[in-house]
Amino acid sequence: MIRNAQYSDTQELVDFVEKFHREKSNLSDIPYDRNSMVSYIDYHIGTSKHVVYVYETDKGIEGFILGGLEPFPHNKKVYWASDGMFIADKGGASLLKRFHAWAFACGAVRIFQGVSTGDSRADALYQTIKGMERTGGMYVILKESS
Repeated sequence: MIRNAQYSDTQELVDFVEKFHREKSNLSDIPYDRNSMVSYIDYHIGTSKHVVYVYETDKGIEGFILGGLEPFPHNKKVYWASDGMFIADKGGASLLKRFHAWAFACGAVRIFQGVSTGDSRADALYQTIKGMERTGGMYVILKESS
């Protein structure tokens, strides 16, 4: 079942992200700070330009997407949307579709999403969602590389 996240979900979401960070994230070399994640999630739950959806089963939260709307820099009257965090062991396609519906209903004219983890499953999922089109890639440079 997909539903809006509540503040009472924050600790379970923080645990969910911490497990992903430890086991699967390409950012695991950056220490995980629970207080930072609590602030990040709570901020997005509490603002009108953001949404946090959770995918919940009888086992608890098994996926979530957190995203928001922003005006285009060249036209503050027109909005785009993106996710700030999207992690799903289950329900990924449903979460994406719900987020897309929310963003368009709130006035977004485009949704930008990318795969920053290097997870090929995420790429494959995006390719199954009607209307999503690859329009580039992500490049990362580490401080030690420059």
